Amino acid sequence: MGLNLLKILNENFRIKIFAAIIFFIFLISASFTSLFIHNQIKTLKDNLIKEGKVLASVLAYNSRIGVFSENKELLEGPAEGIFQQGDVLEVLVFNPDGVLLKSKKRPGKRISEKSTEEDELVRRKIFEKLKKSILPFYIEEKNHIEFWTPVISSSGHLMEESMFFVKDPLQRNDRLIGFVKITMDKEILYKQFNDILHKSILMGIIFLMIGSGATYIVVKGITKPLNRLTESVKIFGMEGVVEEVPVETEDEIGELAKAFNNMADSLKGREAALRESETRYRTLFENMVEGFAYCRILFEDGQPQDFVCLVVNDAFQTLTGFKDVAGKKVSEVIPGIRKTDPELFERFARVALTGLSERFEFYINAMDMWFNLSVYSPEKEFFVVVSDDITERKRTEEELLKAKKLESLGILAGGIAHDFNNILTAISGNISLAKMDVDSDSKIFDFLNAAELASVRAQALTMQLLTFAKGGTPVKEISSIASILKESSLFVLTGSKSKCEFSIAENLWSVEADPGQISRVINNIVINANQAMPEGGVIQIRAWNKEIEKEHGLPVKPGRYIMITIKDQGVGIAENNLSKIFDPYFSTKQTGRGLGLASAYSIIKKHHGHISVNSSQDKGTIFTIYLPASGKEIPVKEEPARLTGEGRILIMDDDKYLTEMMGDMLEILGYEAEFANDGAEAVALYKKGMESGKPYDAVILDLTVPGSMGGKDVIKILHEIDPKVKAVVSSGYSDDPVMSDFGEFGFKGMMPKPFDANVLGKVLNDVIKTTN
Repeated sequence: MGLNLLKILNENFRIKIFAAIIFFIFLISASFTSLFIHNQIKTLKDNLIKEGKVLASVLAYNSRIGVFSENKELLEGPAEGIFQQGDVLEVLVFNPDGVLLKSKKRPGKRISEKSTEEDELVRRKIFEKLKKSILPFYIEEKNHIEFWTPVISSSGHLMEESMFFVKDPLQRNDRLIGFVKITMDKEILYKQFNDILHKSILMGIIFLMIGSGATYIVVKGITKPLNRLTESVKIFGMEGVVEEVPVETEDEIGELAKAFNNMADSLKGREAALRESETRYRTLFENMVEGFAYCRILFEDGQPQDFVCLVVNDAFQTLTGFKDVAGKKVSEVIPGIRKTDPELFERFARVALTGLSERFEFYINAMDMWFNLSVYSPEKEFFVVVSDDITERKRTEEELLKAKKLESLGILAGGIAHDFNNILTAISGNISLAKMDVDSDSKIFDFLNAAELASVRAQALTMQLLTFAKGGTPVKEISSIASILKESSLFVLTGSKSKCEFSIAENLWSVEADPGQISRVINNIVINANQAMPEGGVIQIRAWNKEIEKEHGLPVKPGRYIMITIKDQGVGIAENNLSKIFDPYFSTKQTGRGLGLASAYSIIKKHHGHISVNSSQDKGTIFTIYLPASGKEIPVKEEPARLTGEGRILIMDDDKYLTEMMGDMLEILGYEAEFANDGAEAVALYKKGMESGKPYDAVILDLTVPGSMGGKDVIKILHEIDPKVKAVVSSGYSDDPVMSDFGEFGFKGMMPKPFDANVLGKVLNDVIKTTN
């Protein structure tokens, strides 16, 4: 209970003031009461002593004759008169020698606590004292006061003088004749003291009560404005509402109320501004396009182990796809992120602990997304992440980078293909010439066939380089996918431990495609599948017709397609490598060059199709291909016959060996050939032929001649000389637009390198006869 009172006293200002004033009143009241009691007791005691002195003097005066004559009867009257006083306990009369002459004692009252011998000894000392000084005196004991007065005889001595205790009566010829002793009881003094004490305490209590009431009224009046002020502050603290306090006085409390009201007005203004600011920033926060997350580090054994998202905006949840993120650990929201993206954790922890802001782009493996992240720390162990999803931008950049790689490789591949095709043209041309002079049943013919096959494979390699890059425009024809699938895959698996299982629809539609390029696509995929199964296995190849509707989710136009799947039982492709599988130069094999699948991707894209891959580690890989179907029937191929002819042919090419080989071919085919090393010489020879009346029946122009005009520029001049010029463009750059749209540039035909005598004869026959 005492503690509760102390608590109330400490918490209530009014009670503090009230208690302080009451305590002060109590001290004053107690002080005055004590002083009053002390004075009253002193007065009572003084009166008792005065009374005792007077009675002793009266007794001494009235006992002179009795003492002088030692007549006890004469002493009875004076002693009885004094004894009648209620507070007199004892009356004693002595002669000068200390002999007791008269004694009267109050019955039932014991006066002295001392023994008779002790009393006698004390009495003798008193007698000696009185004899020497002859002055009255008193002795105060615990319960009584003893008054000793000498009895003296004097001539002409007045009673009044005796009663006033003359200091030196011997100067008036006084003579000591005896002593008197009166013992006064102090009990009445104690009774009067108690009475005064009770009355004083009662008056003090009454004074204290009156003072308390008055104090309460005054304190209440003083603290009332303070209480109102306190209540207003409490309301502001709990509810945030600021109420004005009425100003009732002009004193310090009134000034305090005015100051509070001014503060209240200021707070209202600031609160309104704060609400407006909060609303504005809350609106900005909720409508941010970027994701916002306020996080705190969670420690374990003194090391950062996780983060908890304290506040996130809607954009953050929209960007990440996570709901109800606030209050959750990052490891709960994105399980496994600690292992898949340790660098991200390290960066967040570094910012939160050092306070140094960071801005960076980061690919979060656990989410398969790219983010632009701005991270800063408002206080230690806390950090803010402002994030923006840049996945699409990154993918676009990757596509652009891929395109640039392809473009760069295209330039390189074009140059290689041009020179290599020139060499292959000479090789394959000479082989075809040799075969013309050799019996088809001879061993030499077989050797020539093998060499010719090698040149064809070399030609396919150059075409693969061009196809992998931006070039390699498909030479499309109506083809059977079934035969391409079987021939390409079986050829690749020759001598391997793996085998193919085919599931091809019987009514499979035809396709308009470049058989060589599609064959290379199948080759590359089957090679990868075989390498993924070192111990051998089954490669399942399926093909069927597929109608694709509008809402299909594939990057192809609606229509009819041939759908092809190639599935292996290999080790699979790691998830983080799937997005890079079609990138140039990307390979997971030590001996790989990263060209095969990139080339396949480029070929399918040029055929307006689509290729995708799905894989799970240790469960195999599936490649899916969509190729546009054709409604045309597949033509029956016949072995082309060698077409001969006659006429003058002008050949422009900077390769001496190639021109010699072409000259031999043309001679065998029945033509007369002339040669020009560059564009200027070709124009001059053509003019000379026109002027001499022996024009050329056809012109074969190499598209590219280093240091001189190429076929594209020469044909323009020849058209000025002879609008009916019959020109064929030839080049190792088979992907050049002039080769695919030769007619738009003024040519009548095109002949990609390498070529043989049969191709040369057919092209010249078509150009000369058709134009005629």
